[in-house]
Amino acid sequence: MESDCSFFIEDQPMTGTGRGEILSPIAVNLKDLHLVLVNPDIHVSTADAYQGSNRSKLKIPFSIF
Repeated sequence: MESDCSFFIEDQPMTGTGRGEILSPIAVNLKDLHLVLVNPDIHVSTADAYQGSNRSKLKIPFSIF
């Protein structure tokens, strides 16, 4: 199974560890929030995307980080 497919098995918010296959439920209130999905038709490798991320700027504290 692909690591990112695990997120679609359960119908609840989860955090992923390991390669993304180890899931833990989290309590997140999404009331009054909207999701906007943008598909700009470009490719970015997963490695490059994660390498450019900065966890210290997260607005939602995750204790597993």
